[in-house]
Amino acid sequence: MRVLLIPGIGVDPHYGGQGSFCRYLAEGLVELGHYVEISGGENWVRFCKQWSISLHSDQSKAAKGADVIHINGPGLRRAAGELISRNKVLLTHQDHRYICPATVAWSRDGCIENGSHGPCQYCPNRDVWSRARLEMLRFVVGLCCNVAVSSYLLKRLSLPNGHAILSPIRGEPSSTPGNPSVVAFAGRIVPEKGVDVLVRAVSKIRQIELEIAGDGPMLPQLRQLAEDLGIATRVHFTGPQSLEGVRDLYLRSSIVCVPSVWQEPYGYAAAEALALGRTLVVSDRGALPELVGQNRGWVCRADDPDDWAKTLRDILENDEERIRRCREANRFVAEELAPVPVAKRYVALYENSLR
Repeated sequence: MRVLLIPGIGVDPHYGGQGSFCRYLAEGLVELGHYVEISGGENWVRFCKQWSISLHSDQSKAAKGADVIHINGPGLRRAAGELISRNKVLLTHQDHRYICPATVAWSRDGCIENGSHGPCQYCPNRDVWSRARLEMLRFVVGLCCNVAVSSYLLKRLSLPNGHAILSPIRGEPSSTPGNPSVVAFAGRIVPEKGVDVLVRAVSKIRQIELEIAGDGPMLPQLRQLAEDLGIATRVHFTGPQSLEGVRDLYLRSSIVCVPSVWQEPYGYAAAEALALGRTLVVSDRGALPELVGQNRGWVCRADDPDDWAKTLRDILENDEERIRRCREANRFVAEELAPVPVAKRYVALYENSLR
């Protein structure tokens, strides 16, 4: 089968969750013997050469002869163009933009929790064009095969012709134990990621340090919070990191935390920790409990530093349970999240959409 994968503007195979999704999916499809082409920029050159994948800068020419066009994200213009050309289109939905022009469907002041379509009264994109674009997007999406990256997101978006497939990642469990005193976070330093909750939790446990990788508008506020709590010497800010940098951070830590206070559509930071066989603690928001399940990690109440502190203490005091859950995480990644199993699920949808 010939598959044209369109990552989207600005998506890089070596940085961020959407880049990881496209990279691992392409790898899985190639490993299954399918012919994969990517329509992207120069940042995809090295990856495509490594995997013998054709790279196209002209999207219209690349689409000719493809059995299916797989677009990462709703891609309104491109999806509409391919449909007009009578091509089969599959869309992978990575966020909430099908219901929210700001893509997050969340703010400190309001959130579209019911089934109504946005924007809500707090939306920064509350204008006529945003509303019109949402209507156009819903029309185009209704003509495509749609995949949400988690069961949570599928239910939240109520996608027509919709399916849920967890995003791929390649497992590489390490036998090297991390530093038992280091807790890690990697991600954007923005309010919805709940990093302040984690800082407050760490302030209640004397024997651990916190490494925070990432950048964002909340960084000065977090530095000041650490100062105010008297733990500035135990909270280390390492700045934005590449995928390799995040991997190194996770490997030298004992616990990886994803304390999001918004509804995470998937949570690649959590998946990366699972793939490395690290102890994982997440909040009870969005798809995070779906990734962790009943026995692959720990789930804490979002926005509750006391619950986070108690959970971290319990983990540090129970090596046997920590090791057991890490082993379950390794098995889950190998059977459910590895590139080939995920690619097989997409191929089944490709074949169905060709009928």
